[in-house]
Amino acid sequence: MRLEKSLVLLLATGALVVAGNAAAEAPEPDVTGSGREQEAPPAATPSAEELEARTLFTLGVQMAEAERWAEAEKSFARSEALVPRASTAFNRALALYRLGRIREMLLALERFLERSDPVTDARDRSHAESLRQSGQRALATLVLRVSPADATVRVDGEPLGETAGDAERKMAVDPGDHVVTADGPGLEPARVEVSVSAGEQAPVALTLSRRPEAAPPAPSMLRSTSPPDEGSWTVPLGPLVLTLAGAASLVGAGVTGIIALDLDSRIEAGCTSQDRCYDDLADDQDRMESLAAGSTWLTVAGIALAGTGITWWLLSPRGEKRAQVGAYVSGTTAGMKGAF
Repeated sequence: MRLEKSLVLLLATGALVVAGNAAAEAPEPDVTGSGREQEAPPAATPSAEELEARTLFTLGVQMAEAERWAEAEKSFARSEALVPRASTAFNRALALYRLGRIREMLLALERFLERSDPVTDARDRSHAESLRQSGQRALATLVLRVSPADATVRVDGEPLGETAGDAERKMAVDPGDHVVTADGPGLEPARVEVSVSAGEQAPVALTLSRRPEAAPPAPSMLRSTSPPDEGSWTVPLGPLVLTLAGAASLVGAGVTGIIALDLDSRIEAGCTSQDRCYDDLADDQDRMESLAAGSTWLTVAGIALAGTGITWWLLSPRGEKRAQVGAYVSGTTAGMKGAF
């Protein structure tokens, strides 16, 4: 096709140079006069994809003539994705070469060599081999040493394909600036920027530090005790409840008894005669008698409940469900805790 041939000729007449210092390190391939003479395909109605691919190819030629290599490469890439032809792959490789994207260019040349015919396309394949050798000389190499060795390493976001655990890893890269990162579980990420020229082997060292573990809480000034374990002293649940109820009743009896005694002392101090005492302190007398009676009943109930609980506990079998209770002190709080 004339359009394809015109682009190959356009790029082959001195346009192939590596960006930056690549020209000094990698001599130009001899591609003068190269081009693809293709037999005309049999007359047939082209499909929609073929028409679009041809349009994109034409656009790529126009962008190349205008030295707009990035746009030319995109047009050839889209054309090749629609109709994968050898000539399109070769023209795309030439555009990639001008952009300094050597690794991608080498892949495009591989596709051209796979699709082209070794006999009928012998001259074009020779030009492609020359260009490939030039591209391989233009590549730089990063020699990476990473510690720890099992860290994950990426170059420009691309993970290294070598086996994890290898302390030294190598990666071929295009000449120019690159970003190397490394990370891993429990490791602080590391990042380094490196600039390489054509054919250079650049050593890069990355050492990752371990993330600091969470600081333990400050020790309390007071000791803490955990609830008693199964081997410690335990109380059956039922007897515990009765004993505590009895103790509460006895405490209530003591409080009401003290109040009753206080009222009795006031009554005795205020009585000058039986009549006056009855008339002036009748309410206090009634309260005192009620409190005294209540104290008596609470004492009796408390003794009965506590005695029943203690007796039950002493007679209860060991297999009965028990409550575990213990005192604890933690920080600025204290209390009782346990399991029922």
